[in-house]
Amino acid sequence: MLTAYKILAQAAVSSDSSFAETLYTCPASPAAGDASRRRSQVLVSSIVVCNKNASSARTYAIKVVPSGEVSADKHILFNDRSLTAKGTEISSMGIGLQPGDKILVHAQTADICISMFGIEMV
Repeated sequence: MLTAYKILAQAAVSSDSSFAETLYTCPASPAAGDASRRRSQVLVSSIVVCNKNASSARTYAIKVVPSGEVSADKHILFNDRSLTAKGTEISSMGIGLQPGDKILVHAQTADICISMFGIEMV
């Protein structure tokens, strides 16, 4: 199994509509070799959210939607969470993703930046 520790995604969230922006999609299995044995998996170790606005709090939201499912309230991790002006939150987690699983985000304004770190395993 090949393992890569990496920045999985970084974005200045531009969507203020409900979960319209995809931050990350777990990659599909590699084509080479036996597909039943070679499967991409991702372990999200942390998500860092920063409000770059100097004077106002802003809100953000994050969802994890499994492959083949339609986005629903049951997938919400953080919902309209308020972040102080110039504030940063670090969420340490251990979210396992399979091919096609998605991390969706939205924010009150484009002042919110999100970075996601973890391990891709093939």
